[in-house]
Amino acid sequence: MLRHFAHLSERLEGVARAADLPLDSVLELHLRVRAGGAKGGLLSRRATLRSRALSGSGGEKRLQLERSLPRPLGGEAAWILRESRPAVGFCSVEVTLPWLVSSVAGVNECGLAVVGGPMLWGRSDYSGHASSMLLVQECLHRSSDLEGAIDWCLKRPVEGEQSILLCDASGALATLFVTGTERRVQVGEGELHLEGGEVPTSDSDSDGVQDASPYSVEDRVLLDAKSGSLRIELGGAELEVAAR
Repeated sequence: MLRHFAHLSERLEGVARAADLPLDSVLELHLRVRAGGAKGGLLSRRATLRSRALSGSGGEKRLQLERSLPRPLGGEAAWILRESRPAVGFCSVEVTLPWLVSSVAGVNECGLAVVGGPMLWGRSDYSGHASSMLLVQECLHRSSDLEGAIDWCLKRPVEGEQSILLCDASGALATLFVTGTERRVQVGEGELHLEGGEVPTSDSDSDGVQDASPYSVEDRVLLDAKSGSLRIELGGAELEVAAR
């Protein structure tokens, strides 16, 4: 991670410093995510990913990406909305966890939208690479369109078991499938629906109240690549922000 993801490594140091924690303790959280399943916590919880075609003026192609946000169980950190303004690179708005240097979903000022799916059960024999989850933030930071983002994703040394949706302001859409250290790209357009991840082992939500469906699709984030905007629906409240 320190060698191949310099920007995110600096962010990792900043998170540790601000939280007054040893760097290794925050790094351990990121390494644990690679395994998926129970070790992945909220990042591995059951979730759905969708792409939808929106009506645009003059017949233009316009896509919306959506990801459900499973509710945290007791003791888990909750989702936050974050704005990134790097000194070098593209600005973006994102949904992530407080300790996570990457994001799970976001859109940048150029209209590139990226959504990372749950981290599934990974291999037991790790190759020593960073988590594929880092690709979400790398694309937002470095790429203005789908072609550049896919090219970058195929070159970075990562590992995991994950699907990542990407689209840009032109309406181009692709899915990146990560299996171990291997990657496969499927180009598509229009409607797409993916679902996966672990069902939580507890039936209580973060307030300790019984919930018949703690992994329901009530909370979600929606990304509009054309307008460069992000809308989050969390706990009954809605907020929309733009990366531009």
